Amino acid sequence: MGVLWRSIWMRLIGGSAITPEMNDRRQISMPRPQRPGLEQIRYLGAIGVHQLFPRISYVPNWGIPVLTCKVITSELLLKVQEDLNRKWSPTTHESVRESDIAGIPRAHAIKHNECAPLRPVRKDSLGTEIGTRERVERSRGAAYNGMTFCHDRHHLRTCMMPMTVVAKDRVDLLQASFLELFGQTPRIYRAPARVNLIGEHTDYNDGFVMPAAIGFSTLVAGATRSDQKLVVYSEQFGETAELDMSALAGPPRRHWSDYVRGVAAELTELGRVVGTNLLISSDVPLGAGLSSSAALEVSTALALSSLSDLQLPLLELVKLSQRAEHKFAGTLCGIMDQFIATFGQSGNALLLDCRSLEYRPVPIPNDVCLVICNSMVKHELASGEYNKRRADCDAGVLEISKYVAGIKALRDVSTTQLETYRLLLSSLVYRRCRHVITENERTQAAATALCNGDSQMFGQLMYASHRSLAEEYQVSCPELDLLVEAASKCPGVYGARMTGGGFGGCTINLVHVDAVGEFARVLREQYEKDTGITPSVYVSQPSQGAGPVRMR
Repeated sequence: MGVLWRSIWMRLIGGSAITPEMNDRRQISMPRPQRPGLEQIRYLGAIGVHQLFPRISYVPNWGIPVLTCKVITSELLLKVQEDLNRKWSPTTHESVRESDIAGIPRAHAIKHNECAPLRPVRKDSLGTEIGTRERVERSRGAAYNGMTFCHDRHHLRTCMMPMTVVAKDRVDLLQASFLELFGQTPRIYRAPARVNLIGEHTDYNDGFVMPAAIGFSTLVAGATRSDQKLVVYSEQFGETAELDMSALAGPPRRHWSDYVRGVAAELTELGRVVGTNLLISSDVPLGAGLSSSAALEVSTALALSSLSDLQLPLLELVKLSQRAEHKFAGTLCGIMDQFIATFGQSGNALLLDCRSLEYRPVPIPNDVCLVICNSMVKHELASGEYNKRRADCDAGVLEISKYVAGIKALRDVSTTQLETYRLLLSSLVYRRCRHVITENERTQAAATALCNGDSQMFGQLMYASHRSLAEEYQVSCPELDLLVEAASKCPGVYGARMTGGGFGGCTINLVHVDAVGEFARVLREQYEKDTGITPSVYVSQPSQGAGPVRMR
């Protein structure tokens, strides 16, 4: 049995990144190795919670960097480990499969007594039956995702997170660097960047968003130390920060270590955090609006809580990471970025209700790609513009709530109510409120469109979102507008919009797989002609959320 496992294991993980010699169109449109057959999947217990890890590759006919991936399953990792200790058969697998909870075998969950029981059937704000399971059939490889919506997964603890698989060379380099810096062998944790498909500046208004985790990620390697110091080295900045665990409080210092300091400070409120050495390695572009800050916060929270043996619910890590950004970085962000970094699902975006934190996966059609275009213009949310927009929204809620009961956030205000009380608001506040209210409507309509496979409708909603962000919320900039306009003229593009906080950063484009190469070429040429700046173009599919990295 051990030989068989070894042979299957090597077959699954032994693939390599796509190379220029691979000219098969199917491989180009779906940059991933072929999955094992369905019978193999059934035998191995591969329920389909797929982990992706990126490599930058040159893909023929596209000529652009692509976040390619290998495919492995967290369930497979668990089964390989469990098979070392006990006999296993396809018969016992079927019972595990039918009682799967959020990608973790029910038997595993009961053993650790960490998962909340299923609730009676009722509808949530997203129209989903809470406590039920759906199997979403993905035509890619005919695999299935066993998924539980909403609250049940929130109760999973850090000790139960599936292992994340990352490119071996990246892990090896990080281990070697940590050993050289600290003389210790670390444990490594990963959190992905994200792109928001639609639903911008709605999260802090208790609204709806539709983000997806992507292939860029932040890795944090960590090991404990004997004193109460937190020593952190950042490869991106080439700097070391030394923090005293007993003196973490203080205002924002406008330094990258604020995010680490904030997470550590929030964790100390929940339990004892031991002294720790950390090494941070990230390939998330800074200032691109892909939420490098949330990736750093969540990966740091995982590292510190695990090394200190604090078995916290994953949702608590999300909330404390958000609080860290509020208090220690000075950015009053919503919860979306930290949430998707933790709960992201490969192959799916998430429709998230930012008030109840209920969510459901929204599958990305097989014939489209998510293409991210970096304007190379960096923005600084902490400069104050982000917080000004939030203050404008709060001002609108304050005025309307004087006349309408039950108004706690713009999420509660309808378009009709806004128009009724328009004269109570300044022109600026009215425009800010109108964007948020109509963006919530667009986001819910966009989820329906994607679930119906209607890429055309989804694209039109993307364009409408960008116009609202540019004209009413005023967080776009000339560079982003140029990218969206150029994209709208390219064949095979369904829709485009700015993504992230704004004032620079990236656009997100929904592009047919056959048009990606020409789209990237035309967009580069046009943008460089208009601005003198060469944009970066990335192609990615939705990836898995945060977790510990499997050491190989």
